[in-house]
Amino acid sequence: MMPNGKTSNLALVISAEEASLSNQAYSQIEEMIVTMQLAPETPVSEAQLSAFLGIGRTPIREAIQRLSREHLVSIVPKRGIFISDLNTQKQLRVLETRRE
Repeated sequence: MMPNGKTSNLALVISAEEASLSNQAYSQIEEMIVTMQLAPETPVSEAQLSAFLGIGRTPIREAIQRLSREHLVSIVPKRGIFISDLNTQKQLRVLETRRE
């Protein structure tokens, strides 16, 4: 924050880029889950996803939190992140929601 209490333009640009990367990470991971490229119950890590997608860990972490809220991944303390077991009905709901 600038001394006058305003956010600098650079900070706004960086924030927008992070949001865009977070959305990009979310979309790509969601697609991998729905198309079963990431198998149900498979453990994944932020580092693995970051390396695979070529996106930094902060946007990956934000995407994982969002996927967790949508029950597409489970975050288990001291164990890791696991891909949720999806059934066909859940997959259809995800795709319908995505199209809206």
